[in-house]
Amino acid sequence: NTPTRPPAPDRAAPRPLAPADGADLARNAAIQTFRWEWARPLAADESYELRFYGATGDDFAAPFGWHKQSSAEVDLNNLPAGTYRWAVAVVRGVDGAWAGDVAESEKLDLTWGR
Repeated sequence: NTPTRPPAPDRAAPRPLAPADGADLARNAAIQTFRWEWARPLAADESYELRFYGATGDDFAAPFGWHKQSSAEVDLNNLPAGTYRWAVAVVRGVDGAWAGDVAESEKLDLTWGR
């Protein structure tokens, strides 16, 4: 029985901080700041990508751009009201040309627009 080793620090996933898992955001709270942390600085060819998924499945409902900071202000009016899961990924690429995912956080539930 081989013990499972944790991922190396440079491959560990980012950790979402806010909004909290299960957040229920009213329509009048459309502008939200999403925050996360990661164990190391981004490499020159790496960025964070904020991703939204439907309540089930792994297809993007919407990606919200690449960021070099560990937060992003998002206008949720760009999404239809509903239940989503959000995550942050570390992606590799240059000038918006995606070359691959480095790591992706766990997905947190979010209800928007009630």
